Amino acid sequence: TVNLDSSRRCVAVLYAKMALSRLFGGKKKRDVPPTTQEAIQRLKTTEEMLEKKTDFLEAKIKQELVAAKKHGTKNKRAALMALKRKKRYEKQLQQIDGTLSTIEFQREALEMRIRTRKC
Repeated sequence: TVNLDSSRRCVAVLYAKMALSRLFGGKKKRDVPPTTQEAIQRLKTTEEMLEKKTDFLEAKIKQELVAAKKHGTKNKRAALMALKRKKRYEKQLQQIDGTLSTIEFQREALEMRIRTRKC
């Protein structure tokens, strides 16, 4: 019976390890990497989405500037809050610009890779 109990414990420990592995993202099946064309398309889609976000943030910055000017000296607290929001939007815009330049660089590198393969 001692041998049977130890084997049951081993099986229980093994199942517990497998469950924890699945729970915390253990070994996963490797997906097929995207083709170069698919990667370029994904980058273009991301670029378009970020450009829309840039347009949106630029509009919000203009709105906050108008709001700050409107409140002016009459309601300093509201004017300061509008300027703080404007500053936050500008910071987000700066981050998006950095991301856009990185994505653009990656896309151009992939496109160059395709061109050099064709030659």
